[in-house]
Amino acid sequence: MIINNYMNSITAVILAAGEGKRIGLPKWSLTVDGKTFLSIIIEKIISIGIKNIVCVLKDNIIPLNYNVVTVMNNTNSSSMFSSIYHGLKIALTTKSLGYLIYPVDHPFVKINIIDRLCREFLQHSTKVICPCYKNEIGHPIIIPLCLAQKINFQDYDGGLKHFIRDQNAIIYTVNTFDYGILQNINTKEDIIKLGKNYEFRFGHKEWNYS
Repeated sequence: MIINNYMNSITAVILAAGEGKRIGLPKWSLTVDGKTFLSIIIEKIISIGIKNIVCVLKDNIIPLNYNVVTVMNNTNSSSMFSSIYHGLKIALTTKSLGYLIYPVDHPFVKINIIDRLCREFLQHSTKVICPCYKNEIGHPIIIPLCLAQKINFQDYDGGLKHFIRDQNAIIYTVNTFDYGILQNINTKEDIIKLGKNYEFRFGHKEWNYS
């Protein structure tokens, strides 16, 4: 287990408000080895020493046995940017130096990569920290306080990527060998492509892939 002291430096914002229309149910509830995607991500974040965690949800019926703050995104907007906005409204009260933006459909990022992103941020705290695999940027990313404070509206054409570009923010890429930063799960076919022996639960059904 990796334990560092990011408690006063970084707040995590987990984006879990998506309805998962293409896969048939909210992606936070997909289960691997008895744990939901949301639980997997929360436990990884806690394990590296981040204490401030804000989780953006669509409703309040999700059972969470963790010390996290929840905020609802009940708007009609399905954009990730909208959830970032709602999450940051609460997260900014922590007055952290940076904000780890973590989509719930990326549960397979290795713990050491998340920790490395945080360590790099502490060295480059005015920059956007992005993981990179074979020249392709993935998730999660860390945005600095100065940029987070500018997200004071619910949507933006092109989403967070274009917002970062249009703000002329400096991006610091962290090269990794972890394909998990690109493994967003949108469909059942995405799970099949993983080629790993995971048991996924979809509602009351189960698929075993090996």
